Amino acid sequence: MEYSYRETKKVGRLSKHFAGREGKLVTTRRAGPGDPIASAKRLREALQASPNALWVVGKRGEVLLASTAAALDPRRQLAGDAIHPEDREKFQSALAEARRTFSHQARWRNLEGREFHATLTNFEADPAIAGILIDARDVTEETRAEQELRRRAELDALTGLANRETLLQAAEKALEGGPIGILFFDVDDFKLVNNSLGHHAGDQLLVVLAGRLAGALRQVDLASRQSGDEFAVLLTGVGEDELESIGQRILAAMEQPLELLGRTVTPSLSLGAAHSSSGDSPESLIRNADLALMKGRSSGRGRVTLYEPHMNANLLERLELESELREAIEKRQFELFYQPIVDQQTLEILQLEALIRWNSPTRGMVSPLKFIPIAEETGLIVPIGAWVLREGMMQAQEWRLRHGLENLTINLNLSTRQLLDPGLLDQAREALFDSEIPADRVKLEITESVMMENLDENLAKLLELRKMGLGIAVDDFGTGYSSLAYLSRLPLSTLKVDRSFVSRLGESDQDDAIVRSIVGLARSLGLTVTCEGVETAYQLQRLREFGCDFGQGYFFYKPMSARDVGSILEEDAMMRRAA
Repeated sequence: MEYSYRETKKVGRLSKHFAGREGKLVTTRRAGPGDPIASAKRLREALQASPNALWVVGKRGEVLLASTAAALDPRRQLAGDAIHPEDREKFQSALAEARRTFSHQARWRNLEGREFHATLTNFEADPAIAGILIDARDVTEETRAEQELRRRAELDALTGLANRETLLQAAEKALEGGPIGILFFDVDDFKLVNNSLGHHAGDQLLVVLAGRLAGALRQVDLASRQSGDEFAVLLTGVGEDELESIGQRILAAMEQPLELLGRTVTPSLSLGAAHSSSGDSPESLIRNADLALMKGRSSGRGRVTLYEPHMNANLLERLELESELREAIEKRQFELFYQPIVDQQTLEILQLEALIRWNSPTRGMVSPLKFIPIAEETGLIVPIGAWVLREGMMQAQEWRLRHGLENLTINLNLSTRQLLDPGLLDQAREALFDSEIPADRVKLEITESVMMENLDENLAKLLELRKMGLGIAVDDFGTGYSSLAYLSRLPLSTLKVDRSFVSRLGESDQDDAIVRSIVGLARSLGLTVTCEGVETAYQLQRLREFGCDFGQGYFFYKPMSARDVGSILEEDAMMRRAA
C-alpha cells in the first residue's frame, strides 16, 4: 500500500507494555477480587492459541493482555503504528464513545513497514476483558503477492512495457482530460527474423526495441506491447499536427543497428498514427492507427502514416482480397504468363520470364500490383512462390523437349520472404528433380533492393543456390544504389538494367553514359546484361551499340499465356526445320 501514517493517541504506547517469555501469556494487570477468574482464564487460553497478534488495550492505551504471537515476534509489535487515513477518523470516533459497543475494521502498518488487517472490538463493558480487543492479522506477504500479481497483470512479461489492457484503461482516462494521440507500429519482416535466426533472437529484438521506445517518450506518455511484434504508444495533450514529427523521432531512435547472435541487424518499422479527433474510444483509435500503418506499408516501409477516414473502406477491400487470395491458393486459381527475352542481335527467343497472374472467378484477372503486396505482408507469397518455381520449371522443360530448345532458359522471380524462407533450398531442389530441367537453364531474379537487404544472410542463401547450378540475376539494376564492392561478393550471372534507364536513351549524353557504364561494369564482373523496357527501334539500336546481350520489352513481345508462347515457339521450330 502506498499511503502515509500518523500515530493514534490511544495505541501509540503499546510496545513498552510487552514483556514475557516464550509460551507464556503476557499481562500487565493483576487479577483482583472482583475479576471473573474463570472467564479471564478462558480469554488467556484463547489468546495463547491464536496465530494472530491480539491485544487487549485499556482506556489510556495501555496493553492489558497480549497474545504470545504479539509479544514474542518483534515484527508484529505495533509500536508507532498508524491506522490508514481512510480508517482513522471512524476508529477515533468509535473510541470517543467508550460506553458503546462497536467493532471496527482497520488497516495498520508498523515501523518496520509490515501491514496488518485489524479488527477492533470494544469489550469495556465485559468484566472478563474490560478493554478493547485488537485482533491483527499480518498481511504483509499477501499484500506483496497481490501487488506483484497486479503488476504482472498490467505489464507485458517479455518487454516490461504496459500491456494492451493497461493502455486501453489509461487512454480511456486520458480522453477525459484532453486530446490524445495513438501511435501503432510493428517490425517489418519480423517473421523472417524468427525464421532465420530463431525465436530467441526475435525476443531479443523486441526487448531492445521496447527499451529504445521507452527512452524516446516523455514521462507522461505510455508505451505498450500489444501482441507479437506490435507496439502502441499513448500520447497525451498533443495536437494532430504533432503526431508525424513525434513518430519520425521514435522511428529514428528505434531503427539503429544492433547485434543479434553475432550478426548486425538494422530493424525497419512502419508506424500509423491516429488523433482523438478521429475517434471517440481507445479501441477505435488503435484500430484507426493500425489502418494507417497498413495503408502506409502498402506504399513502402519505414514511414509514418496519419489516419484518414477513407481508410476504413480500403481496409474492408483489403480484408476481402486477402480472404479471396487464401482461397485462390487452395483452389489453384493462379497461372503463369511469360515474357520472352531475346538475343539483341538475332532477336531469337532464348529466355522467358515467368510472371504470375491471378484469374479470380469473381474479379477476373487481378493485377499482381494489387495482390502481391498483400501476399508479401501476410506471408502468402511463400506458398505462391513455391508453386511458381515448380510450375515455371515444368513448363519450360516441356517446351525445351517439344521444340528442341536446349538453350531455352526460364527466369523466375524471388521475393524478400522467399529468399529468407528456410524452405527455399528444398523447394528449388524438388522442383529441379520433378521437372528434370537442367539447373543451368533456370535463372532466379532478385531485385537489387531485396538483395542488398540482410546482405550476409542473402549471400549465404545465394551461394547455396549457385552450388545447385542455378543462375542468379539482379533485377531492376541501378535503382538500389549497390556498390561495386558488394556486387563483386555476390554469386551473380546476370545484370538486368532497369527500364527507367532504357526509356531515357537519347534524351541526354548522361543517360546514354549510364547504360554504357552498367554494361561495362557487367563485363568487368563476367556477367551478361539484359536491358528491360525496350519499346522502340532506336532503343534497340543504341543497346546493340553498347554491347547489351539480351533485350526484353514490348518492342519484342508482351507477357502472354503459356498457350500463346507455345504457338510462337512452334512457329519458330517450323521455320528452323524448313531452313
